[in-house]
Amino acid sequence: MTGRPDAPPTDLSPPARVDHAAAAVAAWMRHRFLLLLLAVYAVAVAVPWPGMWLREREFLTDGMPLTRVLLTVLLFNAGLAVSAKGLSESFGRPQVLVFAVFLRFLIAGAVALFAAATLPAAMGGVVIGLTLMAVVPAAGSSPAWTHASGGLVSTSLGIVAVSTLCGPIAGSLLFGLVGPFLAGDHQEVSTQLVARLASAQVVGWILLPPVAGAALRSLLGEERVRGGKPWISLINLVLLLVLIYAFAAASMRQVLVDGRYGLLATAAVAAALMAGVNFAAGATLGWRRGRDRGERVALLYGIGMQNNGVAMLIGGMALAADSPAFLPMIAHALVQHLAAGTAATLLERRGGDGNE
Repeated sequence: MTGRPDAPPTDLSPPARVDHAAAAVAAWMRHRFLLLLLAVYAVAVAVPWPGMWLREREFLTDGMPLTRVLLTVLLFNAGLAVSAKGLSESFGRPQVLVFAVFLRFLIAGAVALFAAATLPAAMGGVVIGLTLMAVVPAAGSSPAWTHASGGLVSTSLGIVAVSTLCGPIAGSLLFGLVGPFLAGDHQEVSTQLVARLASAQVVGWILLPPVAGAALRSLLGEERVRGGKPWISLINLVLLLVLIYAFAAASMRQVLVDGRYGLLATAAVAAALMAGVNFAAGATLGWRRGRDRGERVALLYGIGMQNNGVAMLIGGMALAADSPAFLPMIAHALVQHLAAGTAATLLERRGGDGNE
């Protein structure tokens, strides 16, 4: 995952040259994504006003937040990147998918429950953010990491699909367990989030965009979509950074202005703990149940990575813009990509093409 993209060849036609340039920029961003994330956090603290404006901006006149529209595009692109063949292949071993999704919810939920039982009442916002992170689907970027490490992309796609379907149920159960540990306003927010997770509106926002993207892929054909893949990748990277900036601007700025460094440190440690145990669980299940290297790699990323964008979307429906509940989500975005990059480096050193 290192190195500089090659310059566009001079013998390409203008459209092909533009596509090659988009691919080069996307590759450059992927290779330096951790540095870009750090830069986004720094800008969110130093210049928060554009991000706060973006959080408050509505799309057209129907009252839908612009950040929700941006996430919808992300989810749509995720569906556009999924081939029908790959998705059908992902259900070739349904018992592995179901067990993987069950394990990722169980492990992440245990971390959230541990935090709820041990942290003081003042840290209730951190607990809420962790709980929400525990029940969101697998990250849309996990198939990309799987592919980059020579893993079985179809299995990764299956984990994303099954975890998306099971998320509302897992959310209702986990928030029900965490709720008694919360006090006052935090308990009320927890109840609101349970209602949001179970609502047809939220389920529709999470499921319909990728389904629409997959349908468009079928209409356009594999070759046309493959030709636009550099642009899809570039747009997704930019949108993810913009969304993280928008949600980080209010939360991080307010915490630092108030001098609540302990809260920020607690959120970062908790996010690191959740990412660490998720990746450890993914590695363990892959080693124990994976039939070959490709499936082991897919289980590592599919269980290890959470969809930060979906967590922020749902949180934005029930939380104040400067809620500390966003801090674990923001910190987790950095930690999980650091863990994914480390895993990719280790897998590359071990070698193999995933076809053992």
